[in-house]
Amino acid sequence: MKDADKNTSIVRLTGIAPEGSAQALRGEFDRSDLEMIRVYEDLIDILMAKRIVLLTDFPQAAQEKIVRRKKLRSSLAPITGMFSADEEGAGLI
Repeated sequence: MKDADKNTSIVRLTGIAPEGSAQALRGEFDRSDLEMIRVYEDLIDILMAKRIVLLTDFPQAAQEKIVRRKKLRSSLAPITGMFSADEEGAGLI
């Protein structure tokens, strides 16, 4: 991407939010990242359940992160189960 194209993209992004709200826009991106992490976790679970992808297909470091995250989520399951599907984002895991 040319420098001129990068500058144009930046202008467009900053132009969608009122002046001085770049921090609010960054916060929205951060929240979106956190939401997408859950989607990616669920996608990995679906692909592994269908045996399209195996845990061993991932590099060792990624395997450790996946396993650690699964353990964390399962340990929180009793706590998150107390909330209704509507409160948790329409039933997303």
